Amino acid sequence: MYLDIIAGLIIGLLAAFFIKREQRSIASQQENSDWREGIYILSLKRIATRKMTVLALMIFFVAAGLFLRAFQVGSSSLWIDEGFTLAQVRAIQAHGYPLLASGRTEWKDALLPYLLSLIPVSDAVLWLRMVSVVFGTASIAVMYFLGKAVFGRRVAMLAAGMMAFSYWHIAWSRQIRSYSLLVFFLLLCLALLFRYRETERMKFLIASVLSGAAAVMSKLSGGLLFAVGAGYLLAKKRRAYSGASKAVLSIASVLMLIAGVWFWENFSQGVSFVSSFRYLGFYTIEYLWKSFGIVFALALVGGYIAWHKRPKHRAEHQALIALFFLSLAFMSFFVYVNQKRYLFFITPILFLYAAFLIEYGASLFKRKTLALVVLVGLCVGIDQLTVKSFLFTPKTFFALEAYTPQPDFKTAYAVLKETMLPEDVLVSAYPFMDQRYLGRADYALALSYTGREGDLSVTNEHKEYYSGAPEILSIAQFKKLSAQSDVYVLLDDMALDRVDPRYVDFIRNDAELFWGDKQPSGQGIFIYRWRRNVFEAM
Repeated sequence: MYLDIIAGLIIGLLAAFFIKREQRSIASQQENSDWREGIYILSLKRIATRKMTVLALMIFFVAAGLFLRAFQVGSSSLWIDEGFTLAQVRAIQAHGYPLLASGRTEWKDALLPYLLSLIPVSDAVLWLRMVSVVFGTASIAVMYFLGKAVFGRRVAMLAAGMMAFSYWHIAWSRQIRSYSLLVFFLLLCLALLFRYRETERMKFLIASVLSGAAAVMSKLSGGLLFAVGAGYLLAKKRRAYSGASKAVLSIASVLMLIAGVWFWENFSQGVSFVSSFRYLGFYTIEYLWKSFGIVFALALVGGYIAWHKRPKHRAEHQALIALFFLSLAFMSFFVYVNQKRYLFFITPILFLYAAFLIEYGASLFKRKTLALVVLVGLCVGIDQLTVKSFLFTPKTFFALEAYTPQPDFKTAYAVLKETMLPEDVLVSAYPFMDQRYLGRADYALALSYTGREGDLSVTNEHKEYYSGAPEILSIAQFKKLSAQSDVYVLLDDMALDRVDPRYVDFIRNDAELFWGDKQPSGQGIFIYRWRRNVFEAM
């Protein structure tokens, strides 16, 4: 904790040094030049100094962000959701499109699997994760350009710094998942859209639309960009913000109506609509407040002040704020699974408005640079003493969130690889992980990834969705397999909770616990075993 606080203060002092150097350079030029020639030289020097300061800070933030994201990125075990992505990659490499071994096609979040399928060293976890690292690091630079277009250089630089050292942005940039791609293309789409309205050059609009399409291909939640973008373009064209607000509300209403029909069609069976309303509190308190702390509080106040004090960019503020609250409402009321990462893509908006409030507060003081350093240091200190949403020292393992099981599959499969004979049988809740680590997928135990009854990991043909492994359908089937060979069963804490209780009780009571890694955080993983003909001996 103390290392993070010290590192945060050092970063603040570095920023102060560059800013102060710029001011001293300007003052020196003013003292040693005559009025006319001095103004001209001063302008050139000021521009050059400002560019050097910005460049130096951006190099520092990008380099630090890359280091934290890439530090031993291939060392930790793959986890379940990464296995989903790699199953898509394997299908694309085999067929050219994501045709899974079960016969199903999985187009969801397809952009990253297609990019990964192009990597020749497809077995190296390091290189597979580096794609997310690259996009996550590039988002730092894009954040600066987006912030500069709406708030100016200082706010943009502060927001880029927050992005560089954000625990959650570092963590999700280290996973073989599409979250860092979604953030990158979302920020790029908005930056290009704002640039288009500034220049009226069609190439920026085309690039913005393509970036938005890439965001949707990364994650379907990126589709909200198009509703927000349409409202923004209407607002800028009409130059009447009250009318523009109505336009945004109309678009949002249509979007919500479509989402409502989709929700009813998918979740009306066996799910209470009223029960989903608890997720608004879940996301605002359990996620945004408990994960971002003071940054969330500053952003709420900063958004309010920016709206009233920066009317020149009110249409841009309208777009950013609309994207934030539309996403919050949609995820709260129309998505059954309350995973925090589903709202991850709007967190850069928090950084922008938190940075704006810090800069705005500093501008109220006579010594603005000193005030800015003090406020940044104060915010970092409060953060490190509370939620620790900023990270300044490298880590190899990132605990993501509850209901995101990250057991040590890597070690468990190493044990199996050393122990199992070719004729032995493996029964697993995650055969696609068996396939990744062992090159085989024997049998599957069905479970629900969402916790909903009937939302199982197997198809109607009793095949596991990603690997095509046949489902275990009875206890008698375990006994039959044991008559032919040794039977190993791989289960983690989530599987023990969600696999059919009859099978779990049978495995725990009748099988030998061959190996286990029990973690208090609920990340345990276990290997059970029946010896060949063990039931005949009973």
